[in-house]
Amino acid sequence: MIKRVYALLIDSVFKAALIYVFTCIFSLELFNWNKWSWIKGTVLFLIIGVYEPLCMWLGVTLGYYMTGMKVKRFLDPTKRINLFQSICRYIVKILFGWLSCFTIGFNQQRRALHDMVGESIVIEHNK
Repeated sequence: MIKRVYALLIDSVFKAALIYVFTCIFSLELFNWNKWSWIKGTVLFLIIGVYEPLCMWLGVTLGYYMTGMKVKRFLDPTKRINLFQSICRYIVKILFGWLSCFTIGFNQQRRALHDMVGESIVIEHNK
């Protein structure tokens, strides 16, 4: 469980850093960003709403990579989860937050609620 918390913290710091960098870029007066305000919203959506589901579908997030974990399909841990599973997993994770993790201690596979909904399992891998 502690590795999952570390991964969450790493990913949160990474997303916060990205938001900070883009906020600095958008505060530059090189462009009239008010005219292009939809870009700000799109970048924020990509960082908050797309980063984790896309990375999980492609393999791992930065936090999971650094802590030596991967998210795989529960029924076939040799395969990655598909995009739909990744999106479902992320939605439940966002909706239930820390409550989703309370199920980890109550099942043999140590799966969180979002893992159950996304039909996934978190495994350790060698770097």
